[in-house]
Amino acid sequence: QQLRQAANIAVSQANVDAAQAASYKAATRVFTLLSKSARGMAAHRAAAKKSKAGSNTTRHVAKHLDCATQLEHAQEDKRRASAALEDAKSTANAMMAKIQKSGDIQAALEQMLHSTMSGAHVATGKSVGEVKKSFESMFAMAQTQLATLAKPFDDIRAKGKASTLAASRVVTVLMGIEADAAQAVVDAERCHE
Repeated sequence: QQLRQAANIAVSQANVDAAQAASYKAATRVFTLLSKSARGMAAHRAAAKKSKAGSNTTRHVAKHLDCATQLEHAQEDKRRASAALEDAKSTANAMMAKIQKSGDIQAALEQMLHSTMSGAHVATGKSVGEVKKSFESMFAMAQTQLATLAKPFDDIRAKGKASTLAASRVVTVLMGIEADAAQAVVDAERCHE
């Protein structure tokens, strides 16, 4: 029973770790998108400053980034932002499902230990001698396992909650990035007007 409990806890911990790794992967995508966006904005600001100084840099950049190219870049950025958002959402949902599953596993283990304790208690009342001592020992062992069962699952849920909150923050940031990318597509489409 202890081995089964330890195995279930280890599986739940591995699931939380995998979900956290996926969350970090999504966060990396966010930072990559933010970095590309920041570089583009910095280049745009630099071009605007040069333009204000009387330079024709803005016109020169516009010639090289014609409308079709701008639209293509904007659509690709939107596609990447949407993919990163969907990946982050599915990771967050999977993580929440696994955390819920750990609660179901804990409940099943508690039910099994309660049943063992009940059976051992009833058998203790009907037994004598060594058999009675064996049932008393079984009852005490199940009671001890039941008393220590909650802590590992609580730890997993606490780590899972922290990971879920981090994943939710990533999803929120990605939603903003996707909205910005969608606006960039609209702006690029207006370029033809």
